[in-house]
Amino acid sequence: MRKLTRVLAAVAVVAGSLSIPSTPASADGYITLYRTTSGCETVLDFGVGLRGTGVGTLEVPEGPGELVAAYVEWAGYDDMTPDEVDTAGGRADSTLTINGVEVVGVQPDGDAGYAPNGRPEMWFAWYADIGPTGLGLLADSGATTLDISGYDTAGGQFSNGLSLMAVYSLEPCDVPSLVEVRTGIDYYWEGLGAEGITAPLIYDFAPLDTDRTARFFLNHAGTDSSQTSCRGDAIWLLAGSGDKPDNIVDVSTGAGVGINGGVEAVDDPFGSDSLPCTLEINPAPDVPYEAGHPFPGGASEAPYRVVDFDRHFEPEWTSLGFTVVIPAGASWVMLQMESEADERGESGASLGGGPFVLSPTQRIIRDLDIDVELTKQVSTAADGPFTDEVVGAVGGKVFWELTVQAKSESPEGVVLGSASGVTVTDIAPAGVTITGAAGDGSVNIATGVWTIGDLAAGATATVVLESTLDAPGRFVNVADVATHNETDIDSTPGNGQANEDDDDSAAVSASLVDVELTKTVDGVAGPVDREIGDTITYEVTALAKATTDDGVALSDVTGLTVSDVLPSSVALVSTSGDGSYDAATGVWTIGDLAAGSSASIQMVVTINSNAQLEFVNVAEVASHDQPDIDSTPGNGPQTPPEDDDDSVTVKLPSVEPTEVENTTTTGGPTTTGPNTTGEVGGGELPNTGAETGRLSWIGILVLILGVDMIIMATSLDRLRSRRQ
Repeated sequence: MRKLTRVLAAVAVVAGSLSIPSTPASADGYITLYRTTSGCETVLDFGVGLRGTGVGTLEVPEGPGELVAAYVEWAGYDDMTPDEVDTAGGRADSTLTINGVEVVGVQPDGDAGYAPNGRPEMWFAWYADIGPTGLGLLADSGATTLDISGYDTAGGQFSNGLSLMAVYSLEPCDVPSLVEVRTGIDYYWEGLGAEGITAPLIYDFAPLDTDRTARFFLNHAGTDSSQTSCRGDAIWLLAGSGDKPDNIVDVSTGAGVGINGGVEAVDDPFGSDSLPCTLEINPAPDVPYEAGHPFPGGASEAPYRVVDFDRHFEPEWTSLGFTVVIPAGASWVMLQMESEADERGESGASLGGGPFVLSPTQRIIRDLDIDVELTKQVSTAADGPFTDEVVGAVGGKVFWELTVQAKSESPEGVVLGSASGVTVTDIAPAGVTITGAAGDGSVNIATGVWTIGDLAAGATATVVLESTLDAPGRFVNVADVATHNETDIDSTPGNGQANEDDDDSAAVSASLVDVELTKTVDGVAGPVDREIGDTITYEVTALAKATTDDGVALSDVTGLTVSDVLPSSVALVSTSGDGSYDAATGVWTIGDLAAGSSASIQMVVTINSNAQLEFVNVAEVASHDQPDIDSTPGNGPQTPPEDDDDSVTVKLPSVEPTEVENTTTTGGPTTTGPNTTGEVGGGELPNTGAETGRLSWIGILVLILGVDMIIMATSLDRLRSRRQ
């Protein structure tokens, strides 16, 4: 029974800053079914063996993005139904069933559709669009199962297998990409006792000034499960620019030899894992390459070489993928398949297209803009919880958590790159001493520099700094991204701008308090109107706040005293309430006051007879052991005012009635009545500029002068009458 080996190639994807030719590339052995338009696509390739029964199952996992296109391709002898074999090279039909739906294969035009082999049998390739634009058997990116049946070529002898090529959109993506889906057949076993090679398979793309990696997928038909010896297949590779050579491997003298710069990239790629041979990438040449070959040591010395390889074997069908380095400046890459044995070695293959993914290296990704964000929090425990501000104790431990993230995309959805050379500066304020660090990267405690290095897009780095709290007070610790090699979309490293997202701060309070004081008179804030001799009650309240206005916890207060010197206009009667009051010094001693609690004192006083018309009583926090967040003890009234002092005012009436005897010399009876010009506040009259006594004598003088003038007028009238 004759057996043969062949390769079906599926798809090519080129990613990088590429220009896409307007006309798809073509050559003997393949046609292009699909070429990307979005620039953000990739391909998954799956294969299943169908030899013998024409039945198989493909398990398709969930795709990495939106499904754009999906094709199946298969190869073999002419389908016996509905047409007969056409040995003259005519078209041949093939029909199979997928998930109960009849799928009629389309045969590629020209030499890509069939492969003469010097034998009566003709080998053909077929394809069908089963994606969103075709039969819809694969309509979205969800996981699904494809059940295949009904593939019957020549009684099933050469119904080798079927491949699925699915194209997915990865929008948004790092860089533009080129996806090309190809199919076809290229028979490369001569069958006459000599070796064979395929025609070159070539992919074109715009050159870049940096290395890239290309991902190839190949589907190989004819891998025989009953084979007991190594088939001796090989994949040859060349990448370059300018004119392309006709071949990169010479098989005219036996084993393949690299020519025109071609190197053997993979040895024995298509055999079963059970065969007594080993798949090898970048092998040393079995035969020295031609004289003057630039890489006589093989692919290991070449700038184009394989970096990884994987395969899935099924009888008569092998699906494989491998990654190749494409050097800077290259504008095309070429593959050729070699069969190292003749028919009796049961070797040979066919090739048509191939999934091909050319991806940028990290250097290209780094040319993208980046967005590095830093967050900082603090805790009194090494394992948190971490928050923006905590209360610690002098001499205690404080832990600072720093996290740096390289964002994968901007808020507008623009893809961002990886960051390199990332460092962060974190210099602790006076009163805090950094003593250790644990986490990613390395920290120089002496300089306060955290070195991260490279940070891939979407990745984070975290470190926790251990410190001691050396003094009381509130300490703000600021961290700032100091360096990186790329351009950040919204910040500048090392500029210390607090409004940028590459720096952040956290704070710790060591025994920090907020003491507020209020004072009332007779239960009101004043001013109040009272009279001489009245009894009034001053009340003073000191509050130790539990938290700041934004919720940060505060400490207990110790050593708390308040100064309240009573004015001379009052006399102290008694005191009651918390603490103790020294009337001689005016000091109210409270002592300790827990955060969130208050202390009050009531002072009962009487208003002296010589009291001022308006007098003020001031109370102020005089001392405590901790720093206050918004005031200074004992500094007197401030502008703007502080919350640790308060005052009340008492006002007396401006006129106070008194009884004064008032006599006249009019010759009539003596009268006595009230004098409305009485004393107020020790005999002083407000706003008159004259004393009360003087005003009384002036009034008497005016009265006497008035009486004298009346007497004088009477005398003149009498004198006038006598003269008449």
